[in-house]
Amino acid sequence: MYATTPDYYDYEPIVTLQRPVAITGHPGSGLREIAYDLGALTGLTVHDLDHRIAHEVGRSPRQLRHEQGLQAYLQCADSLVSGLLASRPGGLVVLEVGLLELHPQMLDIVRHRADLIFLRLQPAAIYWHLRQGPIEDQITSLLPEDLNHPDDLAPLLAASGKIQTTAALILDVKPQAVHAAVTALRDHIVDGDIQGGRS
Repeated sequence: MYATTPDYYDYEPIVTLQRPVAITGHPGSGLREIAYDLGALTGLTVHDLDHRIAHEVGRSPRQLRHEQGLQAYLQCADSLVSGLLASRPGGLVVLEVGLLELHPQMLDIVRHRADLIFLRLQPAAIYWHLRQGPIEDQITSLLPEDLNHPDDLAPLLAASGKIQTTAALILDVKPQAVHAAVTALRDHIVDGDIQGGRS
């Protein structure tokens, strides 16, 4: 399932994955901080799809969505995700919050080529996270223009629920509790819990 190196302080990864691990989650889950800290702790390479998009188009994904529309962003993501999933040795592939909810075809690709981790947050925590920042910063069109009550999250929660049914691991996270999430994920990876060979 995986191999450990004899020296924790080596520059080699402490685990070797059979295939990549894709990570996504709810708004406010701390997705990127958790993924990058997990990469640092395990030695696994982190492939961030949004960073790759920015490199390819010469502007931030947010700028791309603003200037050319959401569809242009999705098309760019679609053209790049297979290459990241094919990178060897297998590493951690970060998928923007809301991307898989909007793109079922990409979910199929990820499900067949990687083990998917979903970082799940309680609806109240999602609501308060989104209330702190402009909704337009989120890529998902599943959110209302005016978010007035946690019940307004119903379309987003329904779509993310479908993603969770295909995930190899669902990790319940709490706002600002990055260390606990990273430690839990490290343990799951080292124990081989998410290397199930899903096809």
